Amino acid sequence: MTFTVEKTIRISDVLTIFAVTISLVALMSTLSKDREERERDHASRVRSAAAAMLIKVDRWQALQLSLYQELQPTFVELSEQLLKNYNTRTVRDELWKRISFERSKISAKVVDEQLSSAYSDLIATFPAAREKLQSAHEKLAEAESLVTDSFMAVTEARILPLQNQRESYETAKLGNLLRDAAAFSSRELKRRSDDAAKPLRDYLLSVIAKKDSDIVQASRSGS
Repeated sequence: MTFTVEKTIRISDVLTIFAVTISLVALMSTLSKDREERERDHASRVRSAAAAMLIKVDRWQALQLSLYQELQPTFVELSEQLLKNYNTRTVRDELWKRISFERSKISAKVVDEQLSSAYSDLIATFPAAREKLQSAHEKLAEAESLVTDSFMAVTEARILPLQNQRESYETAKLGNLLRDAAAFSSRELKRRSDDAAKPLRDYLLSVIAKKDSDIVQASRSGS
């Protein structure tokens, strides 16, 4: 019994193979374009969140620094109050009360302006930023607390000794002492908060500058 092998290839078979190949190439091209589009969209959202975070950090710093400007009328008022009722402890207590009040107002503004929402938005799109954000948040809060505590201690040290200077006291004296202390504390808070925020600012700028694919990869790896 003899077997023969069909060696002819029909044109229809060739066309079928060609059509399948074209379909596969088209499918792969579509999938690649879809992936690139998703990467662009995700990278764009990450960059927007990072840019918003940079703005919010600057705004937080500006709000905290505003404490010393908002206290300027208080310095004038307390200087005049001391002249009328010469009791430095009362003046000290009133100043501390005003400081606490202004800090509460600033905290309310931080909430009202949803500064924390930028944190949540960035973490949601780019979890790799979590550690940097937490570290910056802790250091910024620490800087604000340290400088404010120091400011309160310095003002106390400048107010109480005036109790023995009643005869020579003039309203400008206390006002100038308080303004000098406020100016120093404002500069110190600016310096400390800049130092605390610098690693985060540099990191966010580096994220914004990344290629789309690198942002997506970093988002997946969490690094």
